[in-house]
Amino acid sequence: MRQIEPAGDAVRNGGQAQCASGRLKRSQWIERWGLDTALRMHEECLDGMETFKGLIKDIDCDPQPGGHLYVAHRAKVMPTLEKEAKLLRETFNYDAQILDADTVKRQFVGDEEAAGAMHEPEGIGIHAGKLAFGYLKKKPVHWEQQCIRRARLLAGRLKMACTASEHRVGLSGLVRLVWRPEDTLRKVCTRS
Repeated sequence: MRQIEPAGDAVRNGGQAQCASGRLKRSQWIERWGLDTALRMHEECLDGMETFKGLIKDIDCDPQPGGHLYVAHRAKVMPTLEKEAKLLRETFNYDAQILDADTVKRQFVGDEEAAGAMHEPEGIGIHAGKLAFGYLKKKPVHWEQQCIRRARLLAGRLKMACTASEHRVGLSGLVRLVWRPEDTLRKVCTRS
């Protein structure tokens, strides 16, 4: 039998946490789900970032705070980023800033093709391997050790019936609930 050597990309490559939900921009959230839902989703993202910061505070994963960049590699993309940054500041009270190409290259990354960027204040680069091994060393809290029996959406919150209790949580709470280093999400969700 041929032995396959594992590739180390997941450990060598960097990782990041950013205030986002999928690939849609906040303006697209509003178009798709309306302003109220978009504002609640943004709050969930901010809550998730705070949860992540709390999870990594005692893990040596080389955290690099400083925000997140959406880099434009064509000048014609900059007006779209400017419009999005204005929406983030005025509608979401989120201090997104537009950076010119020189600022991006001088202060952030030497991307020679950058035409500029939008900088969001929430974002942390991490070493993915160190983070994963750090999670393995963390002890889960009591309610994280419960098995999810049922889950349903109720009034914009997730209502979950667990082995010993019931919880109403946002999406960031769900991450805290199902993350068990010694188990996989699939096992947690399929136990009977």
